[in-house]
Amino acid sequence: MDEHWRPMYFECSPCTNHFDIILKVETMEADREAVLDLLGYTNSNITLELNHVWKAWTNEAKFPKIKDKISHYFSQITKDDLEKLYSIYEPDFTLFNYTAEKYFDAVRRDRNLVAR
Repeated sequence: MDEHWRPMYFECSPCTNHFDIILKVETMEADREAVLDLLGYTNSNITLELNHVWKAWTNEAKFPKIKDKISHYFSQITKDDLEKLYSIYEPDFTLFNYTAEKYFDAVRRDRNLVAR
């Protein structure tokens, strides 16, 4: 499996490693600010540059809300494909206390409408 798409449970063992900081995508903005503060980076130029990189990395200009991204991408696959995909990443969902409900809600129900 490609290293970029490999489930996290293959990459690390959250239960056996000691982490000083754990960031979550849902709270990334606040987490980023806390890390910068811990590192002593209060220079506004650094913050501006990080904001620029963050917006580019998250594609924020095209999809200002994560819900819009989920709807856009997951509406293009079938429920069957999503179930197969979820089976690969299910241990990650369990480890990190996530649910897949919003992804399944976004999947188009009608196979004929799926854009490939």
